[in-house]
Amino acid sequence: MTRTLYATVRRLLDADGKPVDEPVPPQSPRPVRFALNDPRPYPTGCFCEYEREDAGKHEQEAAGKQIVPKRFLDRLWTAWNSQVLLYVHGTGGPVTVFQENERLQKQCDRAEPGLVDVVPVLWPSPDRRTQTGGNDQDADPQPAPEGLDGPISVGVHDVLRTVLCSRDDQPLASRKRISVLAHGAGTRVLRDALAPWADNASPLYGVFRNIFLVAPDIGQHTLETDRRGRCLSDAARNVTVYYANDDWAFSSTVTRRPAAATRRLGQSGPADLSATAQNVYAVDCDDVYAIDRGGVPAESDESPYFLAGSGGRGKPNPAVSGDLDDRETTGPVVTHLLHALRTGRVDAAPATRTRMLAPDPAANGRER
Repeated sequence: MTRTLYATVRRLLDADGKPVDEPVPPQSPRPVRFALNDPRPYPTGCFCEYEREDAGKHEQEAAGKQIVPKRFLDRLWTAWNSQVLLYVHGTGGPVTVFQENERLQKQCDRAEPGLVDVVPVLWPSPDRRTQTGGNDQDADPQPAPEGLDGPISVGVHDVLRTVLCSRDDQPLASRKRISVLAHGAGTRVLRDALAPWADNASPLYGVFRNIFLVAPDIGQHTLETDRRGRCLSDAARNVTVYYANDDWAFSSTVTRRPAAATRRLGQSGPADLSATAQNVYAVDCDDVYAIDRGGVPAESDESPYFLAGSGGRGKPNPAVSGDLDDRETTGPVVTHLLHALRTGRVDAAPATRTRMLAPDPAANGRER
């Protein structure tokens, strides 16, 4: 039975379908469901465990059981994996997120057994990419408080702070390294969740081993040292940007929202890598994306190429709910980020801080 620890700022319903207005932890685990029609986030994190068998007839709403934070954290630090990878997802419902998380965990376990425990952080994202560039406060040091990203990021901020503070309370010899993978619109949530520490003149220098930004839906200047995204490079030993110029999930939005759309980091990579901190790296995934997508644009598809297996066998079969095909090997993007998790160093050309990934791992090694 697969059991997944996760944190959420999505609203929940109790077993009777009544709203859980405040994420007050129960004395014993209680069954909960996601309130999919409630876009409001919790201001603090709610900690849960999910089993696929919990889904039943309410698969879209299934959330497993809510548990007390101490139980969640104790299990996190005592798990057999030596590191933790927090997964801040992109657009999509909970079922999609759990499927992506399962695929990512299986690919990591296949390549590096016991290295990392992937823990999703759920937020009330839309099911389609419809607002690209519309609410990106890239150049504004204070995002509008009425914007949805504000309260969402407050809740995710609380989750990150809870996990980090708990880790620091562990004996030094048993502390686990923590990294973050943010995908699509989740990169904006992560940036705005970390920014308050920088705004309060107390940035969290190097608290994460790695921050991986996959198909980031933020402006291409975000990571420059005079922009709000500088908090990301302050907070991690390494920040790795995975992008694809042919990513239709970004380019198709220009025709729909020409006034709001800006060049995205996930499509072009950093506009000027020399203007970013020295721990920022850019990885060109065009070839991986082309193989995974087969050249077919999908406006509602938020760049799933990071889960592609080698040889382009990475698209999950809906009939198996995200299971990793026995013939599929760990994909080039996951292979690349696992190297950074294991060694603490990003596989890129030292002089340029860049790398170009190929679909076949044996062909990797080319530099842009």
